[in-house]
Amino acid sequence: MSDAVDRSPSDVGAALAVFAGVVCVAVATTGGLYAVSAALAGTVGLALGVRRGRRRYLGFGTAALALAAVLLGAFGAGPLPALVTAAAALFAWDVGENAVSLGEQLGSRAETRDAELVHAAASAAVLTLSAAVVYAVALVGFGGRPVVALVGMLVGALLLVWTLR
Repeated sequence: MSDAVDRSPSDVGAALAVFAGVVCVAVATTGGLYAVSAALAGTVGLALGVRRGRRRYLGFGTAALALAAVLLGAFGAGPLPALVTAAAALFAWDVGENAVSLGEQLGSRAETRDAELVHAAASAAVLTLSAAVVYAVALVGFGGRPVVALVGMLVGALLLVWTLR
């Protein structure tokens, strides 16, 4: 009998991360083939990252999901789908990183479900509030100037990342 601890990511965090990737794919369908392709590639990257415990794949997946958000904005899907995709991508990265960290530190068999759900709820709350503020600013402040709106959305996305750090 082996005493080795399985250091793979936790199942709850992995499932939440992949679910967020699937949300990105669903939202990306409003923006055409390029956005859907990027979201699909991102979801596959996330799934590989949380399945194998590889942060590199998780990072690739998150970057591809962020690209899907940019493509949604660039090809006229509107600010809301782009913002939802960006927030879901950041949520996927956050819970995926948490799942990998918990797996490395405690092992995949440790009882971490409650802690992961609290972490995910807090992350979702912060991202939802931040996204709502960015969306309100985009609706009120840019009145028909799409380039300024895109810059504002990108600044908002950077603020979302900064908030998570």
